[in-house]
Amino acid sequence: MIDLLVVCAPGGHLTTARKLLSGFSGTYKYAVHSPKSDSLDGVEVIPVTQSDRDMRFFIQLYEAFIIIKKHKPKVILSTGAGVAVSFFIVGKIYGTKLVFVESQSRVHSISLSGKLVIFLTNRFYVRYKDLANKSPKYIYIKE
Repeated sequence: MIDLLVVCAPGGHLTTARKLLSGFSGTYKYAVHSPKSDSLDGVEVIPVTQSDRDMRFFIQLYEAFIIIKKHKPKVILSTGAGVAVSFFIVGKIYGTKLVFVESQSRVHSISLSGKLVIFLTNRFYVRYKDLANKSPKYIYIKE
């Protein structure tokens, strides 16, 4: 059992997740599609199939079931991209707490991934006050 499973795309989403985890002292793992290494900051990376709104989504959904069943995370955190969708669907089934942090580039509206997972989340964070005012579900967070 782990405290936190971080699910995100590589690049900016992963960079944001790593910033958010600075100072986190619990146990956690990353699930990232196309990881460049087997570990990040000494934390295990679990490779996940990349899905670009295609049939590979079902492979990713299956992988999410296997990973969540094996690691039993208390919380799943995602900073975005489509990989959040499959993990949040499975996480909801398992009763896992789900936290989504919207991309900093989303100033006026939330991303497609955000739109697909917002009804599953326990917490949905945005980075701009003006965006936070558009829905009671959005929580403003300073980075």
